[in-house]
Amino acid sequence: MRGVMIVVLTTLVILVAGIASILYLEKTAEELGDLLLATQDAVLIEDWAQAEERFNACLARWENVQRTWSALINHQEVDEIQMTFERAKEYVGNQEKASALAELAVAKLLVEHVPQKEKPSWANIL
Repeated sequence: MRGVMIVVLTTLVILVAGIASILYLEKTAEELGDLLLATQDAVLIEDWAQAEERFNACLARWENVQRTWSALINHQEVDEIQMTFERAKEYVGNQEKASALAELAVAKLLVEHVPQKEKPSWANIL
């Protein structure tokens, strides 16, 4: 009986931790996506001061999220997002509209793809 209880509790802990991590990834990816979209909007109208301000807010949020994401997802994905953010930072800082928009779009795609990839599905299992 004691062995069954340990197995049940362990299974519950794993399920709760898995659900919590997916919810965290979804929430933080949405926040980052919104900040990236706001940056894109500012770049579109060529308001470079606002674009830098919004992107700096995005980078600050990323710095907090990155540590946790590194523990939850493939480290290569975190590195790809980081590299994209660094390129976007330079493009926004140098006021290169086309390159900034392209890099911000890639960053948004990478960030929003993470929760979808981590959700349990038959494609992920098989």
